[in-house]
Amino acid sequence: MFLTLNIVSLKKNLYYKNIKYVVLTGEKGNFSVYVQHAHLITFIKPGIINVVQSSNFSEKLYTSKGIVEVQPRLVNLISDYFFNITHLDKKKLLKKKKIIENKYNKINIERNLNIFRKYKDILKKIKILEKIKKNKN
Repeated sequence: MFLTLNIVSLKKNLYYKNIKYVVLTGEKGNFSVYVQHAHLITFIKPGIINVVQSSNFSEKLYTSKGIVEVQPRLVNLISDYFFNITHLDKKKLLKKKKIIENKYNKINIERNLNIFRKYKDILKKIKILEKIKKNKN
């Protein structure tokens, strides 16, 4: 029996998988959700979500604050910002940042909305990775 994790933003579905269990960052601390969990609606804080799949493979996801609804076989998480940090590489992000900075000067980055969004997203991910590393030490 699996638990389905569904992460959505107001614009689109971000993540949908069948999992073994998930550990969320609640306002009063971390909590785990397994199959047949009691119904629950609560707020979550920005932080790392640990998703364990049936093969005991674990994924680490970062999400901004949001609302989670738990049902016995379904977890719905509404969040406006989400990304998978399992395979995220700070060196690659810094390289992408440098490429954008070299290709566009600051004025052109701000004028081109798509480039500006990518650039801001890279900066946000770098900042979050640094925060995670700082909290581990």
